[in-house]
Amino acid sequence: MSSSGQVEVNICHTHYGHDTSLEHLRLSTTQREIIAAKLQQGVSRERILDDIREDFPCGFQRQHLIERQDIVNIEKAYGLRTFQRHENDQQSTLAWIEEWKQTDQNPVLFVKLQEEDASEGYDLAKEDFHMVIQTPFQQEMLSKFADKGICCDSTHGTNGYDFPLTTIHVIDDFGQGIPVAFCLSNHEDFTSMVIFFNEIKKVCGNIESQCFMSDMANQYYNAWVAVMNEGPRPKKLLCTWHVDKAWKGKLRKKVGDDTVESDVYKMLRTCLEQTTQSGFEDCLSGLLQRLESNPKTKTFHAYFAKEWVSKKEQWAFCFRLESTMNTNMFSEAFHRFFKRVYLKGLVNKRVDVCLVNLVKFSRDKAFDRAIKLTKGKSTYRTSVIASRHKESLKIGNESVVCPTSETGNWFVLSGDGKYNHEVVMVSSVCTEASQCQMVCPDCKVCSHMFQCNCPDWLVVGTICKHIHAVWRQASPSSQNQPKARTDKGSKAELESLSTHLKKSFSCRSLIS
Repeated sequence: MSSSGQVEVNICHTHYGHDTSLEHLRLSTTQREIIAAKLQQGVSRERILDDIREDFPCGFQRQHLIERQDIVNIEKAYGLRTFQRHENDQQSTLAWIEEWKQTDQNPVLFVKLQEEDASEGYDLAKEDFHMVIQTPFQQEMLSKFADKGICCDSTHGTNGYDFPLTTIHVIDDFGQGIPVAFCLSNHEDFTSMVIFFNEIKKVCGNIESQCFMSDMANQYYNAWVAVMNEGPRPKKLLCTWHVDKAWKGKLRKKVGDDTVESDVYKMLRTCLEQTTQSGFEDCLSGLLQRLESNPKTKTFHAYFAKEWVSKKEQWAFCFRLESTMNTNMFSEAFHRFFKRVYLKGLVNKRVDVCLVNLVKFSRDKAFDRAIKLTKGKSTYRTSVIASRHKESLKIGNESVVCPTSETGNWFVLSGDGKYNHEVVMVSSVCTEASQCQMVCPDCKVCSHMFQCNCPDWLVVGTICKHIHAVWRQASPSSQNQPKARTDKGSKAELESLSTHLKKSFSCRSLIS
């Protein structure tokens, strides 16, 4: 710098002081544009690196020194950062919300960002964050299938702020779970859930459901009842998986003897799986006596009698017959799939990434349902029905007792010869006509035609092997003809799905 304050700079337009080795060369504009084009087409960074390294001539060239961070830098330089409308996460989230507000398919029902005042008179603190997301497709699915039952659960790890993601699930006519609403909030307490459910009620109306399943926490059910209070109160069910996990954890802490723990656990499961109330009460009485009489299990007896006996109608199989809802695994499966596939198994730090991926997931579920309605896509439930059909082939005709004039019911002898399973024919044809999706792909028997007193039908809700065995003898040949894949109801729903998807966000607009 001179005394006048001016700075003099000498520029050398060629390399000086070193040779033109690879480490001193910039990636050419053409090569950068090629990588940017691939990124815009959705090619992953890992695939781009693989392609570069697969194309290796005799010696190193500049492009072979590209690292993953170089691709990230190109992505940023060309404005291709997925989902990010702004470097600041809150500003980017706001940008998405403002963009969606300009459409008639806005999935954000309510948002309260941190350091903002809560609207709608809700009791939220300045530092609270709360967002409710529900697409029009999800609104339609909730209204259509909520009467069968509601599942509600939360998970962590979808963003870097540890905001829990709470999801409402329903079970569709294919026996699969569909997420019908999301809530991203820094709390999952009663107040937060009331806001969540109240926003759902504003767009979907009062939701009446036969049952409501959640984990051991009470705030989900209490909030649902407080908001959806215009109809009958749904039956509260505890997820069997969570109940089982709680029992195992307490047994380890309060018993301390592996042999005794194993025996007590078997008795607990036997009690839980009883399908008649009289059988359950007998098992429960015997279990309590055994626990109280053994010095090693007295502590567990006190815990079980206090925490679980009064809740027996929420966890015992005999009180949830024909509910077709036994565990909250629909929510658990969604949480795993969303983190592994949509968040790519990475530790996601941004809310905008989580938000847009939730909307993408809902869009993809709409396409998935359209595929099932048109192509008859196999689901887990239909595969279970098919497996029961195969198991029924091991039941001989001599084990199936035809109905008599006294009861008109069928009886199927169990494999060990100890039990007679009673099968009742409700109808010789499906009572749901061609709209039924729970049909055996082999013999065409459906879930609306029979009832059985075995746990497989009563609790799991599938077409058990006993029903298949009876149907082999009872079915007229005309029933074994394949069904049409679509009907008027399905076509009407497809038109509705098409309308939603036309107005929804395309893949390209989501990742531009």
